[in-house]
Amino acid sequence: MTVAEVRTSDAVWLTPEQIAPILRCNAHAIRLAAKEYPELLGFPVIRLGNRTKIPRKAFLQFLGEEIPDNDRAEIQ
Repeated sequence: MTVAEVRTSDAVWLTPEQIAPILRCNAHAIRLAAKEYPELLGFPVIRLGNRTKIPRKAFLQFLGEEIPDNDRAEIQ
């Protein structure tokens, strides 16, 4: 996934697999960091059992992207 795809997505949550190419790292490394040192990632994460979810808007803010007022990402 690219930053442009994240920006135009209507998803609420992202996965480590989706953000790994943007951060140029391994998705498993993101999962491990989320489990052991989430405060060091720089963006919030939610751990649900073995699953790691990243709020899309917070991730975009971490990247320095503007969040448009008309962003309609909703929890489904």
